[in-house]
Amino acid sequence: MTDSQKLKTLTDADLHQRLKAAEDLSAVDMSAAIAEVELLKENSKFFPWGALTLAKFCYKSGKIEDARRLNSSIFNTHPSFIPALSQSIDIWTGSNEIGNILELVYSRIQNLEAISERWFADKFLEVVLYVAPKKTEELNKIISLGVSSGFIDDELAAALPKLVRYTARLRLRMEKLDASHIKYWTLVFLGRDEEICKREGNLAFVNMSLFEISSLEGWERKICKSLIAVLYHSMKAATYTKDNGARSLAWITEADRYTVIFWQILTSQIHGAIPTQGLHKPATISPGSLWVRSGNVELWALWNFLTDPVGTCEIAEQVTGQLANANGEEGATLLGNDWWPRTDPAMNIKRLCVNAGWYARPGRATAAFNDWARRYLDALCYGGIFVQYVDLHLRVAALAPGLRREMWLPSDSRILPLLSSANVV
Repeated sequence: MTDSQKLKTLTDADLHQRLKAAEDLSAVDMSAAIAEVELLKENSKFFPWGALTLAKFCYKSGKIEDARRLNSSIFNTHPSFIPALSQSIDIWTGSNEIGNILELVYSRIQNLEAISERWFADKFLEVVLYVAPKKTEELNKIISLGVSSGFIDDELAAALPKLVRYTARLRLRMEKLDASHIKYWTLVFLGRDEEICKREGNLAFVNMSLFEISSLEGWERKICKSLIAVLYHSMKAATYTKDNGARSLAWITEADRYTVIFWQILTSQIHGAIPTQGLHKPATISPGSLWVRSGNVELWALWNFLTDPVGTCEIAEQVTGQLANANGEEGATLLGNDWWPRTDPAMNIKRLCVNAGWYARPGRATAAFNDWARRYLDALCYGGIFVQYVDLHLRVAALAPGLRREMWLPSDSRILPLLSSANVV
């Protein structure tokens, strides 16, 4: 029997074993792995799994059109093969066909009672948010499918209708705007009386003030990943530009206190962003004027205070006692290594002590922290502001109306010459 004949008569088990070997080979030699799977085309059972594997290899090696042709072929021969549905979203992203693909995926899954393939879990939310079913009965059915398949929990299921309303409004608005003139887009707070998206020249502003989520702990990053994909699909070929919240300062309100946290996480995950230009005026320091350069350590601690003044002051007392009684090694352990977003008040006050030089005696820390927070807030509200951490400043501004105003963003090298003979505290 020739090699070609052997390939044609491979059993299902043999075929999957060869595909598994090709997967292992792709980690070290993608070209060889592609050649190995190409040989398996002789087998009558090459579809769907062989074609799926080859499409994945082509996509990873930059042969996007080959990957798309294979993916389309799988749809033609196995229209309900969910792994190909999930794969198609990655393969067709960035093309003019992505909207049609997402609609197709949605139409194929909405009548299923459960989806067992785990690799579809990350795509489920993206598909539902993009399609944004308008009928309540249809949306409830798709949410039930997500819960029964384990893709979303009850908390996210309860919030999903609001998410869908947001993306539905965005898609409807984008249909009315002339997308061909949109070259850039950004995420801002424009207030609840504005449209969900407005265009100025070639720049589109997506309004986060209309994002209705008020509490959704634990799901932020998963929602962000899906929402970013939906935004890119909606904006076609436009490039994301990041102003870090400078344009939003006049419109942020306390009602945005959770949304601005979500906005921080969302914008931090959008890669390849370019900065928005021309949003900050050059500063001029006159005699007797007050200027403050806000620091990220101080802003985190201030945010905790504004969120819960009494509780944060009590924690300041506890932290002061811990640090006073700790030796060097224990002090390092107390600081921990948690990463952004740094919302824990105890950790933020510890950093305020170690990194920003705030100290208080045990027994007096409650009053001392309250005094520091109010003085620091007053300085920010009544002085000129040099802001390096604009997104964090915006987060604090949601809780402090006095910060919702103009700011300046020079580098340290530009600030120093402005301080000529000025008093610095």
